[in-house]
Amino acid sequence: MPARGPPSSSLPLFSDEGARKTSSAIACLGIAFHLLSYYEEDCGHHAEVKVDADEGAITIVDLSGCCSDSIDAFRRSFGKIIGVPYRECEIDCSSDTASQGYRYRELSRNMTAMFLSKFRSTLTNLAVTGYEYFFIIGWNGEMAYGRGEETRIHLPLIPGVIMAHTHPSPLCYPSGHDLRSAAEFFLSSGLVEVIVSTSCVSVMRLVEPLREDDYWRLIDLSNKVKKIKEYEEYIVALNELSKLSSIVFEVF
Repeated sequence: MPARGPPSSSLPLFSDEGARKTSSAIACLGIAFHLLSYYEEDCGHHAEVKVDADEGAITIVDLSGCCSDSIDAFRRSFGKIIGVPYRECEIDCSSDTASQGYRYRELSRNMTAMFLSKFRSTLTNLAVTGYEYFFIIGWNGEMAYGRGEETRIHLPLIPGVIMAHTHPSPLCYPSGHDLRSAAEFFLSSGLVEVIVSTSCVSVMRLVEPLREDDYWRLIDLSNKVKKIKEYEEYIVALNELSKLSSIVFEVF
């Protein structure tokens, strides 16, 4: 199902024009990430992407020569891959040596920065309410959100670009359940997982297409963390996130 949040007077930021522009721009950056991955695998060329997220325009920069068939194949297949409607972005290609674009790491970093700049303060305010909230930006650029229980939330399996949820405590590090949720989100084409607490923010984001061994490492770490009872052991276990090659873990 496409992401679409219920109207809510308690979360006015999520329905204002600036929030909608931000979520739409993030969706375009997410599409550019998957376009680059598909193009490189299908065409066999190293490439970059230039993105005008506000205008919904993506340009593949391929100095070896453009593979128009790969772009056409992406247009036909992307919606089937993610299984939901997505924002229509104009896609072009350039072989201009003067052009400079982004790789995967920069794309996910930019969308994370945009998300935190617009939504962090609101999510931090929600974290102090004592309830957990989830917030997702869908591939169609729409926003969906909801409230869980006082100590936990069951994150919905909605395909999206960014999934965030709050912790009603100072700790923004992921629990065992959060690690499994992130693994499944990345497997379903998601790109950024965010946890906002009353004092900090943690982010897991893809810096290249998800590697299968990283998915299983997250699952194994999730199972391990669920059995840990001491905080010191928990922190040591989280150090294993630094061993992932396609995912980075950051705390702000």
